[in-house]
Amino acid sequence: MLSIEICMGSSCYSRGNSASLELAEKYISENQLENRIRLSGKLCLGNCSEGPNIIINGNLHKNCEPECVIDLIMHYLESEAV
Repeated sequence: MLSIEICMGSSCYSRGNSASLELAEKYISENQLENRIRLSGKLCLGNCSEGPNIIINGNLHKNCEPECVIDLIMHYLESEAV
């Protein structure tokens, strides 16, 4: 199962993770991936100056703009399928 943690700390949230969360939720729902992806929000991932931050399967993605979220999810899903 793909694990996605989106930082919801005030810095990351205001720099784009509010939109990233919406995009991820919409993508998961529209593609019926609820059984393949566990999406959660974290209060702070501790890298505020390098945010917005997202962790996928334990890998930290720094400066992750909302427009990158779907591509990241697709990349990890493709990697799991191999």
